[in-house]
This record gives sequence, structure tokens and C-alpha cells, in this order.
Amino acid sequence: MYNKAIILPYIYKLMDTKDYIKIFEQSSALLLVIDTNFAIVAASDAFLKSTSIVRGSIVGRNIFDVFPDNPADEIANGKSKVIDSFNLVLKNKVPDTMPVVKYDIPKPVSEGSGFEVRYWQVTHTPLLDEQQNVKYIIQQSEDVTENKILITQLKYEQRALKQLADSEKRYNMMLMKSPFGFAVLKGKNMVITLANDSVKAFWGKGKDVEGKPLFDVLFELKDSAFPGLLDNVYTTGVSFFGNELLASVLRNGKQEDVYFNFVYQPYLEADETISGVTIIAYEVTKMVLANKKIAESEVHFRQLADLMPAKISHADATGNVFYFNKNWLDYSGYNFEELRDFGYHKIIHPDELDEFQKRLQKAGETGTVLEMEMRFMNKEGDYRWHLNLASPIKDENGEMKMWVGSTTDIHEQKEAKSNAETAMIAKQLFLSNMSHEIRTPINAVIGFTNVILKTALSEKQKEYVNAIKVSGDALIVLINDILDLAKVDAGKMTFEQSPFSLSTSIATTLHLFEPKIQEKNLELIEKYDAAIPEVLLGDSVRLRQIVLNLLGNAVKFTHEGKITVSVRLLKEAADFVTLEFSITDTGIGIPENKLEHIFGDFEQATNETSRIHGGTGLGLSIVKQFVELQGGTLFINSKLGEGSTFGFVLDFKKAISSSTETSSITSNVHDEALAERIENIKVLVAEDMPLNQLLIKIILNDFGFEVDIAGNGKIAIENLEENKYDIILMDLQMPEMNGFEATAHIRGKMNMQIPIIALTADVTTVDLEKCKAIGMNDYISKPVDEKLLYNKIITYLKEGTN
Repeated sequence: MYNKAIILPYIYKLMDTKDYIKIFEQSSALLLVIDTNFAIVAASDAFLKSTSIVRGSIVGRNIFDVFPDNPADEIANGKSKVIDSFNLVLKNKVPDTMPVVKYDIPKPVSEGSGFEVRYWQVTHTPLLDEQQNVKYIIQQSEDVTENKILITQLKYEQRALKQLADSEKRYNMMLMKSPFGFAVLKGKNMVITLANDSVKAFWGKGKDVEGKPLFDVLFELKDSAFPGLLDNVYTTGVSFFGNELLASVLRNGKQEDVYFNFVYQPYLEADETISGVTIIAYEVTKMVLANKKIAESEVHFRQLADLMPAKISHADATGNVFYFNKNWLDYSGYNFEELRDFGYHKIIHPDELDEFQKRLQKAGETGTVLEMEMRFMNKEGDYRWHLNLASPIKDENGEMKMWVGSTTDIHEQKEAKSNAETAMIAKQLFLSNMSHEIRTPINAVIGFTNVILKTALSEKQKEYVNAIKVSGDALIVLINDILDLAKVDAGKMTFEQSPFSLSTSIATTLHLFEPKIQEKNLELIEKYDAAIPEVLLGDSVRLRQIVLNLLGNAVKFTHEGKITVSVRLLKEAADFVTLEFSITDTGIGIPENKLEHIFGDFEQATNETSRIHGGTGLGLSIVKQFVELQGGTLFINSKLGEGSTFGFVLDFKKAISSSTETSSITSNVHDEALAERIENIKVLVAEDMPLNQLLIKIILNDFGFEVDIAGNGKIAIENLEENKYDIILMDLQMPEMNGFEATAHIRGKMNMQIPIIALTADVTTVDLEKCKAIGMNDYISKPVDEKLLYNKIITYLKEGTN
């Protein structure tokens, strides 16, 4: 006997040491040590080996996380016996029952992957500390899998034996009420020994059929194939399956054609001998008739599809096509089997195949119709453009059932569109070249006219030079009109949103017409609504062009009386205003039947208009395009011999800044703040035309600037390498190195940020976009407006001083 007073303190002390843990780990029993929070403290080697568990994966974890509580025995009062057992131990009591638990144990590698179900009976023993409180719970396990299986099997067999007595009765009841027709025929004569209610209803011969040979009951089938089929099953033992077999039965006093699915099987006795035939039949009349109706509809659909000009196809849910209409077959050159086997996707142009498959998948997922232009190849290898539509058809459960495709030949339209785009590009190129070729000499004509007008001239000389200037200005207006229409046609017209003073812009425009109005002795009346905000956001240049065209027509067609220009505020919101502009004259008026035509390209009111008054008929067309492209509306009122009113309504955003447009041609020519700096401004001009070189040098010298001329972009770069300049004026079309190439070199290779203003005789949208993209700061079109040029130079010089 050991002395408790000596041993127990030693054990308590040992409980908190690694040696204590090692004692449990080395135990040959299947042990787990669990603390009062159900965390696993230790596990024996034997336990780990039995469960194929790694020690580090369970120590410190809650036992119910490692082994989810899944007791194999019954749950008592809503609690498992395992939890009850733990609770008793925590109260320092020993449970009187030992729970059985089920664990899924990983199989060894040699036996393959997966888990093996094992049943363990566990006992829980408390381990107390010095104060006799539970410190740990010792769980010992014993594998009782074999016993558990035997017990379970025994219980199952007991239940089965208990149920077996009633099973035959229930089976017969179910059989008799089953919707499947069931009958047992015995012997060579096929005597009916059993027939349920359904088969009796199928036969329509009443309920008293048992004990009679089958063909005494169904005498009308004696000469059919039916007896031979049954006899073959009876003699050979080979079952027979029949789908949608037609039979004529007496139902509700009427003979009806019905369809069945049949199974004829040999009836086997206990010694495996064949003693008869079992018939199982299921009526499928409704399904067959429905399928026939669908098939008839499909036939009608395909007949209709063969008459349609589009190419119609059907595909299953995965995209495999199982029907092509006649148009598809005629186009492809294949028969149905060839085209189906060749593969629908193989006749799609390779460039469109990937995109088509992606979009088809997306259409299937979203249930939307796929619409895509694509090329298909015929048997000769020729591709044609088609508009392909694919509509997903889903069943009542929302599952993909099939695709219906419609493919329409659009090759001619596509080619026409491509040709139109090519023609538009050619037109743009032509207009670009013509603009440059016309503007270059016009630049010299108008420029030197302005230079001459600054010199001392006699009155006659001034009259002649002014005539040249007026003709040149008219020619520039015509060129601008043609180019603007070309930009609208090409979809290249854009409208700026810059701050400007509307009152200043209107006043400047009216000022341009004062000489002509005075010459014709007309009265000009201006009505400007003072409620209009001073600064608005919009395209002041295009607005001025609209007003110039309308006011120009009013002056041209009015020989006496007055012209009234009105701008009034219709609506003001937090961030925009709606304005109405109208120009009313007392001129010749327009016939009512011509009003709807005058806004067309090259259209005028009458054939006499052009001969008497001149003009091309482009002005009003440009007005209409500019107003409508900005979301505005036009209106016109006219009475022949009394005058006309042309007007438009436009929205303008309010500007936050109070600054006015800096590029206005009415801006002051001189800036006093830069008066001293102007004397030291050095400009590099890249220009190849000698006349234009001379003209721009005269203009810049008049500004007080120092000028160097370079004949092309290459010379301009050499000058930049040797001298310092404040700004560059860069012509675009020059020999050896053009303005674009030179600018790219200055910005890229030389890394210089000096302001560069393009001098261009081509003001098409293409070149202007290219100017910005290449790194030019601004542009000015030829013929050069001196005041506009000065203002642009001053603007960039100001920015350089900030």
C-alpha cells in the first residue's frame, strides 16, 4: 500500500508538468485528455495511430471542432449522451452509461482515399486537483464497430420481418391502383391470373377477366402480331420493349385509338422455369398526340422557313445546328447532311469566330438575342457579309432548350457603306488639298491688300484695293461654307464650350454690317434682353457664323426699310439659359411653297435669286446644321413682298468665370502690360512660300516683333538649335520636313515646350485634331487675320510670364 499523504501531492504537482503529459501520450490505450473548456490537452500515440490524425492538428482545439458531435446512439431529451456524459464528469460524477459515437476515420494510403466509418464506445473519467475540483477529463475509447454493425443489421432484419407480413397485402393494393397496366398471363394459352384496374380499363372488357385466356378477352387481336410477340417471350425468355404501340380499345362505349409503351417479360417460378408472361403497359396517348402536333407545327414552320429570304437555322442548347432552311443550303452549296457534318462554325470567317462564340455564350446566360454582323463562307470559299440573329429558347424551368437563328445577306449594303466611307475619306482629302491650294494664294492676295491699305493711296486706288479685299473676303466665306458642310457630312463637326460675352459677340457681328447697312440707307434696330447673363459657355465662333449668315441674308434681300436683331431670355435655370435669336427684315420675302426647301444644300428661294442677288445657297444650310447639331430649333415666318423673320432657340450653360473670350477678333490689338516686352519678342516662322514669307514678316514687323524665316521644318530646327525664340509660327505643308514632323521633333527629341501656333491653309477637322495630338498649342487659318494672330501670340506670351 502507498501512503496517500505522500503520493497525492506528487501527482498534483506532476499534473502541471510535461512529464505528466508524456505519460498519457505513451499509453497503449486510446486516450484523450480534455480540459474543462473541452480543449484537447493530450492524445495517446495509440489514439493517433488508430485515427490517422497528426498530434499538432488537434492539441489545443475544442473536441467538438475536431470531432463534431455526431452520436451514433439516440438523442435523449434533445441532448446527446456524449454531452450528458461530459456534464456529469464536470460535476465530479461518473456516468452510468457509456455513449457510442461515430467518427469518419481517414483510410490509409494503401487502401485508397476517402473515409471509413468507425463506432467507438467512450468512457469519461474526471481527474481532480488538490481542491478536489475537476481539472481534466480522461476520455478512453474502445472500437465497437463490428458489434454496432451487427446490432444495426439485426434491428433492420427485425424491422424487415415485422413489415414483411404486411408487405404483400400493401404491394397487391398498390399494384391494383397503379396507373401502370399490369397483368400476369400463365401457360401456353396465356390465361389471365392477375390484372390490375388500369389494364382492365385499357382493354375495356369489364372487370371479370381473371381465369380467361387473353385472346378470348381481346379476341380482336387474335390475328395481329400481338400473340406472336407474347409467345416469343414465353418460349425464349427474351423480354420485349415496345414504344408508342397503337391499339384500338373500347372506352366509355366508344372505340378509340390509344398508344402504349409496353414491356413483356417472362414470368419465372422459384426454380427459374418460365410459366407465363408479365405485361406492363403505360398509356402515352396524350404525349404522342402532343408530339405529333409539335412535329406537324415543325413541318409547317420549315415549309414557311423555306420560303423566307433569310437563312433560318435551329441549334441545340450547345450550339450544334440540326436544321438549315432552303436558303441556307442554296447559299452554302452543301446538302443538309454535308453542312451539318461540316460544322456551322467552320463556315464563319476566322476573324469573327471568337467574338461570335463569346457573344453567343453571353446571350445564352442573359437570355438576350445575339445580333452581330459577320461573314459566312459558301462551298466555293467565297465570304459574304450577313446580319446574324440568334434567339435563345428556354423551357418552363428556364433551362436552355434550343437556338433559333436568322441570317440575312447584307453584303451589298456593307460594301456600299464601305464604298461610301472610302468616298467620304477621298472627299475629305480632296477638300483638304483644295482648301490648302486655294487659301495659300488667297492669303497672299488679302494679306498684301491689307498691307497696301496701310500705305498712302489716292481715293481711286483705295476704291480699287477695297474692291479686291471685298472679293477676297467673299471668296473666303464661300470656302468656309463648303468646308463646314463637308465636316458636318463626315460627322466631324464639334462645338466648343468656352466662356464668352454674348453681348460683345452680337455687337461685333452687327458692327461688321454697318457700312453695308449705311450704304443701302437701312435702319438697324438691336433689341438685347438685359436679363441675359453677361458670360455664357458655348461656341462663340459658330454662333457668330449663324448670325452672320442670317444677318447677311437680311441685308442682301432688303432694299428699304429696317432690320431688327432681337435676343431675348426665354428661360433661366440654375445652370443654363434658353435664348431666342431672331432677325426680322422688310425685304422681298419668300414664297410659301419654297419655305420648306430653303434650308437644303445649294437651295435658294427662286431661280432668279442667284442671278439677281448672288450667293450659293449654302448659308441657310449651314445655319440649320449648326443649330440642330447643338440641340436647338429653327423657325421662319415670311410673306412675299413684305419681309421675313428667321430665328432659332438655343440653350447655353452659365459660366462660373466672368472672363470673356480672348480670341475674339474685336479684342484690343495692344496690351499695355506687355508694351515693354513686345519690343524684345523674337518669332520663328516656318513657311515655304516666298509671298507668304514676305507677308507674315511685314505683319509681324508691324507688331514690333523680330522675325526669322525658315523655308521648311528642318531649317526651323537648325535655327532653334542656334538661337532663342519666344514663339514659333509653323506652316503645316512644307517640303523636306513638314510642320507635323518638325513639331514632333521639337517636342520629342529636343524636349522644348516653346509655344507653337500652326499656320494652316487647311482647316478641316482632320488637320486640327492632328495639330493638337502632335503637340501644337493653337492654330490660325490662312488668310491670316492680323488682329486674331496678334491676340493669340499675346495670349501665349502672357502664359509664359505667369
